[in-house]
Amino acid sequence: MHIKSFAIAALAGTALISPQAHTEANAQANSLDFGDNSSRWANDGECDDPRFEGTGMASTLLEEDRLRDANDCRSLYRRGDIRLRSSVNFGDNSSTWANDGECDDPRFRGSGMASTLLDEDRLRDANDCRSLYEAGRIELVTASTSFNFGDDTSNWANDGECDDPRFEGPGAASTLLEEDRFRDGSDCRSLYNSGQVQLRSAYVNFGDNSSTWANDGECDDPRFIGSGMASTLVDSDLLSDANDCRALYNAGQIRLR
Repeated sequence: MHIKSFAIAALAGTALISPQAHTEANAQANSLDFGDNSSRWANDGECDDPRFEGTGMASTLLEEDRLRDANDCRSLYRRGDIRLRSSVNFGDNSSTWANDGECDDPRFRGSGMASTLLDEDRLRDANDCRSLYEAGRIELVTASTSFNFGDDTSNWANDGECDDPRFEGPGAASTLLEEDRFRDGSDCRSLYNSGQVQLRSAYVNFGDNSSTWANDGECDDPRFIGSGMASTLVDSDLLSDANDCRALYNAGQIRLR
C-alpha cells in the first residue's frame, strides 16, 4: 500500500525565492528529463521519482516510479521544493575524454554512456557524468539487489570499513573475522558500489567455459567491467567464460559491476 502524508508548512520563517533563483530553477528544469506521467501516483501534488529529495517528496519512494511522475516533479522542482539527490561522488575531470558530452566512468550505464569504457576513467569524468545523470540519461550501476550483503549486527558495523571477510580491497578492515561474515551489510554495500572492495574470487561464481570466446585471454561475461574485458559483450556469454574471467579478476584487471 502506498501511504501518502500531506503536511502544511507554516508560513512564518519561510524564505522567499529571488527572481534570479526562480529563473535559474526554470532553466535547469528545462534541461532535465522528468520522464512521463505513467506512475499511478502522478498528478497528486507530490513527487514520487526517487531521483529527487526535498519537502515536496512523497513519504514512500519506489524505484518503479523513476522518470514516471513528470508533472508533479517538474512543478515542485521549479518552486524549489525538491532537488536532485547529490550523494553520488562524480570525482574529477582528469580523464582524457572529460567534457566530450559522454560519460566515460564505468560505474554508470545508460544512453549517455561512451561506447568504450575503461576502468582507468572511474571517477574521472565528473562534468559529463553529472550532467547526464541529472538529465536522467545515465544511472549509477550498483550491486545487484539479489546479492546478499547481510545485516548490520557486527560490532564494527557502520564504521566506514567493510568487516565481512568475503571481501577484499582498500575499503576492507585490516582485521577480518569469520564471525563478521554477512554482518556488516551497510558498510560493505557502500564500499562495493564505490569500487573500494570486491568479492574474493573464491566467492564469485565464474560459471563454465561454454562461450565461443572462452580461453581467448579476454573476459566476455557481461557481469564484469575493466581493462581485461572484450570490446563486445552479449548476454549469451553470461557465466560462460570462466577461465578468462577468473584469471583477469585475480589479476585485478576486471571486477564485478
